[in-house]
Amino acid sequence: MDKIKELKSYLPEFLVSQEPLKSIYEAEGNILNELSLSLDDSLNQYFVDTATWGLEAWEKFVGIPTDKNKSLDDRRGLIKTKLIGQGKVTTNYIEEIFRAYPNGEVDVVEDFSDNVIKIHFKSLIGVPDNLNTFISSLEEVFPSHLPYKFQFQFLTIAMVEAMTLEELEQQTLDKFEH
Repeated sequence: MDKIKELKSYLPEFLVSQEPLKSIYEAEGNILNELSLSLDDSLNQYFVDTATWGLEAWEKFVGIPTDKNKSLDDRRGLIKTKLIGQGKVTTNYIEEIFRAYPNGEVDVVEDFSDNVIKIHFKSLIGVPDNLNTFISSLEEVFPSHLPYKFQFQFLTIAMVEAMTLEELEQQTLDKFEH
């Protein structure tokens, strides 16, 4: 609720519409609105998913260097990867790490015939912009002797044929297989 309205609700209308109470309540209400926003912003810093200026403290807490050149989402993903912890690397563990990032919905399959772990991105079409961040997070926890391979979704002929001309014009080339 707007703090000016809240303050005015405590007195009868004939008092709050008169000076000097009207000016006093408006000034105090504006101060309380700013204070409320500051408190909300401070509270957001206690949660990785909503932290902004507080990410640096989170990065220090989990022991990773601060890189302000990375997006907030990438920094949050790295922090959540560290918070997930180290443990036995399973397909579920890898999926959980990737879910810490936007567009990180993946299926992880152990392909024993090719001796490789296949990581299939299913939450977007094309290659994710933050693929290097995914690789860094994976290599942080993944045993170096295990090979892995990424698989991406691209637009198929059937998908393109089902699109209207307007929809097709909205597609970027990275959505098509190279």
